[in-house]
Amino acid sequence: MTDYVLGFAFCKDYAGFNRVLLIRKKKPVWQAGKLNGVGGKIELTDLTVYDAMSREFKEETGLDSESTAWKRFAIMEFPEARVHCFTTVFIWKEFKRARSTTDELLEDYQFDERFLEKMQHRDALPNLSWLVPMAHAAWWSTLPTLLIEELRQ
Repeated sequence: MTDYVLGFAFCKDYAGFNRVLLIRKKKPVWQAGKLNGVGGKIELTDLTVYDAMSREFKEETGLDSESTAWKRFAIMEFPEARVHCFTTVFIWKEFKRARSTTDELLEDYQFDERFLEKMQHRDALPNLSWLVPMAHAAWWSTLPTLLIEELRQ
């Protein structure tokens, strides 16, 4: 089984609105052209999944983050892959410095009551409709990590 990390970074912008950073994927093929969170494959050199999330985020956005700044809020298990889902918060001054360091474009969106509608019109992966609100809520929650696999049982 291959392990991946997927992260959602939030901030409050200069006007006090919540924003989320997403990436327009080029690969894998089934995600091409669609919005998703920032992430990638866990490497053998990563000591923990938190280190992998921090590394992937820097590789794709240019922003440094401590591995301890990421909170895991879900693990999605599929037949051939496991995806560790994370959330974090940046201050606006840092968040707005995010720049794509790959051929995939970064896009930030206001996270408000129209977010789900916006995602339908921007060709986002369908799971963003629940992953982004869950990530946002998880940052402020004191609940333990949610294992999605357990919900299926």
